[in-house]
Amino acid sequence: MLQVKPLPTGQSLPRAIDARVLCGETVTVRVGRGGLSLFSLSYAPAASAQWRSFAMGEQAELALAGRLPNAAVYGAFQDGELIGLAICRAAESGWCELLDLRVDPAYRLEGVGRNLLDACQRFADQVGASGLRCLTRDDHPVMCQFLEHCGFELQGLDRMIWAMTPEERVKPMMRRCCGLVFYRARERNRG
Repeated sequence: MLQVKPLPTGQSLPRAIDARVLCGETVTVRVGRGGLSLFSLSYAPAASAQWRSFAMGEQAELALAGRLPNAAVYGAFQDGELIGLAICRAAESGWCELLDLRVDPAYRLEGVGRNLLDACQRFADQVGASGLRCLTRDDHPVMCQFLEHCGFELQGLDRMIWAMTPEERVKPMMRRCCGLVFYRARERNRG
């Protein structure tokens, strides 16, 4: 039986969650001319699928260590085994930022990620946040599709956020990954 519960911070995890995902699509951001959503995403098959791994961000690591204020860490357990992890924090902007979300590959597509997001949403509600905010990359189509499936909307992009990192500098400027900012407003804020 799946169980999602807060994890104590400042302790090591019982085991690391594999962050690899098989990406077989490319993401294209389209800019609209107004309406409710200025941006939209489309997906096209890639020439070949690639395994990509996404490291935990610095703020997520601080939250795990218990050194990030206003943060919450949730674990998903199946028969006592840690199979998923979500980390979020209440930000000064009034949004609850999703800092990390990962599910063991053997348990993906079983609702684990959605249950972890629901725990983060409850935390956002408790702290009075406007909803959830997630910054991800355009080279992570699996996460983009997951967020869209869970009711998030793309509301911003940052072409330069990772453009000068060592791994991106080896690529031509137009091939460097972009940051995509997704939001899911609380029900009372939607209109």
